[in-house]
Amino acid sequence: MGRDGVSKHRHVKSQTGQFRTARPGWKAYHRSITIHFQLFEKFPKIPARSYSHIHELLDAWSLVVNFIVPVPRSKMVLYHESITLSVKLGSGAFGEVFKAKILPPEGTEQVECAVKRAIGDAKRATIQEFCHEARIMGVLRHPNVVGFYGIASLSQPLMLVMELVSGGDLKKYVKTTANLSHRQIVTFALDIARGMKHLSSKKVIHRDLAARNCLITKALQVKISDFGLSVQGNEIIVKNLKKAPIRWLSPETLSKGMFNERTDVWSYGVLLTELLTKCANDPLYPRDLKDAQAWIKESEHPHHVEAEPKELAELVDACCQKLPANRINFNTIKRRLGDIIKNYPPTEKESKNEKLRTPTTPEDKKRGTLEIGEERKSGSTEALQQKGSTAALTRKKSKTVKEKAKKKSGTKRDTTVSPTTKEKASKRRTDLKGKLPPGMT
Repeated sequence: MGRDGVSKHRHVKSQTGQFRTARPGWKAYHRSITIHFQLFEKFPKIPARSYSHIHELLDAWSLVVNFIVPVPRSKMVLYHESITLSVKLGSGAFGEVFKAKILPPEGTEQVECAVKRAIGDAKRATIQEFCHEARIMGVLRHPNVVGFYGIASLSQPLMLVMELVSGGDLKKYVKTTANLSHRQIVTFALDIARGMKHLSSKKVIHRDLAARNCLITKALQVKISDFGLSVQGNEIIVKNLKKAPIRWLSPETLSKGMFNERTDVWSYGVLLTELLTKCANDPLYPRDLKDAQAWIKESEHPHHVEAEPKELAELVDACCQKLPANRINFNTIKRRLGDIIKNYPPTEKESKNEKLRTPTTPEDKKRGTLEIGEERKSGSTEALQQKGSTAALTRKKSKTVKEKAKKKSGTKRDTTVSPTTKEKASKRRTDLKGKLPPGMT
């Protein structure tokens, strides 16, 4: 943690005579492990001299006593008592997924969430996997990434608490929904690109990007999920690809076990082929895994596809370039999709859905409604600038009108004052005329 003696252990086995420090929040409690009959056994000798302040005594004592320095419990570490499980949504080899409710640490009302719970008493490997996934999700905060509440790890069973995304996975939705418009397909691609750009900015390599690992909300907003294989760093090389999704992997990954942002870009290109083919089959079907692996290594454009919209098919080739250096990055992908989507105006229903696309994590709610992505954000900025310019023009016009009115009003006042002045001057002359000597006018 950067300091000597700092420990995050919650269950401590100490020897007789040692002290344990517990620190819930920011309040620390010091408790002796066992009680001794003689005081000198509990407190070792300290230099025999006078101490002018308690701090001096504690400093001297700390030289002869080793304390375990406490670390406050993170807000990401949740209590099991705050989680209420309800309906089981699914299960896998290592865990079960439930619909649940959680009482946030600083909240008064329960919030709906999804809970991934380890099956039985988790073994060391499972604990490491859960904690690793929690660390990755803890650094991600974006409308197109599944939100993360925290991990309940203080006792068994281990539980990961995440945002509830009720629409299911993207693969199932695309496969079972008829007549998806071109705009809707491009919107899905853009949502994923936005989320992946965020991962890239946090130096997170997903390593398992596919339609099955993207969830969809009721408002048809896509959120990237499943960070079990994800790592944080610029690049990682692995020797064993046993768990890796072969059909989505790049040539350098299959040859050298290399993962980085460029390999995620390749996987994104493969995901686009899923969208273009309506997720009818796995990529490179009907080849088996061995043939698919050989084809990816040998072919110049293994995932080239002829489908509509054509702009998306062209983007597949740009993402799946054989040389990693020739591939575009997620920032460029996002920008291109922002231009492509302008070619497909939304229907009334699509417009309604796009207005409902708001984040649902408590942190985002505190910050207020966020924009879906950079394009919308920049669009809002442009709108605000335009609004500001219009307001400035209105103020200028209003000021001109007011000045004209004031000038006009001032002229009227002069005309009304003038006769009064003349009358006064005439009266003074009349008065003076009566007072002048005879013969003077």
